[in-house]
Amino acid sequence: MINFELDPNFRKYRNRTRVALEGLNIVVANRAGQILHELYFASHGKIDWNQAEAENGPVRLDLVGTFAEPVSEEVLKVWGLWRESLPIRTNEWVFLDENLQKGWLDAVRYRVNRGTSGIGQTAPPFRLDQTGVSSAENFFLALGEAVVGPCGYYGWNALSLDDLLCCEPALVPPFDLVLVGANPDASDGWSKKIGDRETAEQLKALSEEYGVRFIAENQA
Repeated sequence: MINFELDPNFRKYRNRTRVALEGLNIVVANRAGQILHELYFASHGKIDWNQAEAENGPVRLDLVGTFAEPVSEEVLKVWGLWRESLPIRTNEWVFLDENLQKGWLDAVRYRVNRGTSGIGQTAPPFRLDQTGVSSAENFFLALGEAVVGPCGYYGWNALSLDDLLCCEPALVPPFDLVLVGANPDASDGWSKKIGDRETAEQLKALSEEYGVRFIAENQA
């Protein structure tokens, strides 16, 4: 690890207790300071450093260990796209290949695990852009951006969506999703575009249970 620097409060604590570190929480952030993920690193031995050098500023820290949750190559590539800042426009994932779209969905899921969901900051009815929808994965990308905005998250499969519809206090159903970017008269086009019949049926059942209406743009 390059440019490892101790928090001043922890430096005082360690000088007093000589506590040994067995793991680290590593926060991944872009250059704008926006947090993308937090990873727990379990060391295969005691984490140590030259205390005198650390007192004078950042040092190099050699680590051997394991991350509790591996990050895929696709997520790393998406983080590369977000290196400067998070997207400010929707549908930036549309032009990525299928694997990178899956990586994008994982990346927005990691962000919400940091408590940065943004759910409830905009009010329904929401506009769900179907332009890039061709699978269950990119349906959830479009759904997240409809409810939250660019880089938004609102579930990554039927089970996680069920959890949000049931228990997310910031957005309580029923609410409407206005379908745009496809046949303006069809209210069921989204389910056909998903391609995965089982997932489409699960989503239809959830929408009926919680009162989430998919409304064609011309019928809104």
